Amino acid sequence: MKLLYVNEHLSCYNYSIGEKSLADIVYLKKGEVVNLCPDVHLIVFIIKGNSTFSYGSHSNVLAPQNSIVIHPANLNCEVVVNEDLTLVAIRMLTEMSFCDHFSLEMLMRDNDEKSREDDETYIHLLHMNDVIESYLKLLVKYLNDGLRCSYLLEMKIKELLYLLRAYYPKKELKAFFKPILNNDLAFAMRIHEIYRPNLTVKELAEMTNYSPSGFEKKFKKVFNTSANKWLQNKMAQSIYHDINCSTKTFSELAYEYHFSSPAHFNTFCKKQFNITPGGLRRRNQIED
Repeated sequence: MKLLYVNEHLSCYNYSIGEKSLADIVYLKKGEVVNLCPDVHLIVFIIKGNSTFSYGSHSNVLAPQNSIVIHPANLNCEVVVNEDLTLVAIRMLTEMSFCDHFSLEMLMRDNDEKSREDDETYIHLLHMNDVIESYLKLLVKYLNDGLRCSYLLEMKIKELLYLLRAYYPKKELKAFFKPILNNDLAFAMRIHEIYRPNLTVKELAEMTNYSPSGFEKKFKKVFNTSANKWLQNKMAQSIYHDINCSTKTFSELAYEYHFSSPAHFNTFCKKQFNITPGGLRRRNQIED
């Protein structure tokens, strides 16, 4: 089946590509050596071939076909391609939670008996079961067809975490996510939990019990961007939705998002979307 209205997807602010990309298919040739330092946590699915990777205290870990690997953010990682490799990499930019009843933070509090998985030198890979293989098949179809809307991919990431929760033992999940189960994760989850439109950086710092300077330093380390830029991007996503999907006037939106004037709102939209709010709404109506 062919994707419809391709130009509408490509021109959308929420089109996920480049630095904004939440998921990508990657092809690597045998013998290649790749050095990366991801700015966010990566979950990598080895669809074909195998590789050996090293990061932190983990050296020469074999990642065979049909395995799932996690690469923590801000850690140098070397990947050696042993066979021609096809993989899908998912960037965990969104809130990481299995479901409303069970969170990643709960894995941190899990005090089951110690086992091999608690050894700091051991890293646990997951094996793709039939459910995850079906999930990946559809995700690859979307990516190949160019269906890269961030709203869709965010839902697919939530679906992935839910499927992991549903079809893998908690002990395995704790071992798999161990490299990222730390205070940085708890901080990120807290930010997603308390976020709402029009919050200021100062208010976020107060709500997380940080000094302004301490909060900025922590936020930059965890999110790899400034708190102000992160808040602006979140607000831009919300404004983009309201311009296209609501009948609110631009004066109403300017007031709702606490802009000092409609002109200031207009300037913000031109900077974020490269088009005025009126032009954006007209373009969407024409495409419809």
